Amino acid sequence: MGKGDKKTKRGKIILGTFGVRKKRKKTSMISKKKKRYCCYCGVLMIPKKKASKEKKFPEKGETDDHVPQQCLFDGYGEEYTINRITVPSCRKCNDEFAKIEDDLRDLIGISNDNNYEQKKITKKAVKAIFNKSNWTKRLYTDENGAVRYVKFDYNKLEINHIKNFKGIYYEEFKQIVPKNYRINVIDKPNTHDTVNYIMAFLKKFGTWKKSGHEDIFRYKIIPYKNENHNVVKADRLSDSIGVFSLLDYHKSILILIFGIKENKLIKKNN
Repeated sequence: MGKGDKKTKRGKIILGTFGVRKKRKKTSMISKKKKRYCCYCGVLMIPKKKASKEKKFPEKGETDDHVPQQCLFDGYGEEYTINRITVPSCRKCNDEFAKIEDDLRDLIGISNDNNYEQKKITKKAVKAIFNKSNWTKRLYTDENGAVRYVKFDYNKLEINHIKNFKGIYYEEFKQIVPKNYRINVIDKPNTHDTVNYIMAFLKKFGTWKKSGHEDIFRYKIIPYKNENHNVVKADRLSDSIGVFSLLDYHKSILILIFGIKENKLIKKNN
């Protein structure tokens, strides 16, 4: 019913009267679609359909990324890849992570303790290490010439862990990690009081979740808050000051990660 129409008590327009009808607002189909952001860098992505029409797939084009990376499943059957975590990622992040994701696979392969199922990963790890020009600098041998350990680039491994942390954060809370988060990675959980406290916190409140298969990748992630100068579990992410997380690769490599909003302090319970 437009402006100027005469109507009855029942709301019907009286015959013979003509008002000025308002034009309907045209709603674009694009505006109806939910905007998608890269869960790693936070950039607003170009929808897949639109990006695929470009001559060259744009860096901000929308892609899907698996958490953890596909190479950690090498040598395992299809039953291990069911229900893997998939997150939205821009093409640039996807391509950049692909360049270094093998480093984590190589670490797992080299650390293999006679696990038959990891045989393929170990074989690929050895091949990848010896194919690089700096392989002699990475191998440390004893007086008999036997290889004792292999040196890895910690920075590349840390990037892998933060990438997977951001992936499970998105999977759990359906939002990207806030920009004001400071992310701390501890690749060798030690006996430090703070580390012991966080590990005990995760053991008490956390439950293991998996991506694909628990033998490949499982994790815990819990939001926490500061209550009366004590750290307690936060029931809602909006009430939290950060999250504690534990990543377990192949049940052999544990990585402790905790994110905290800037200018917030963690204080241990008395």
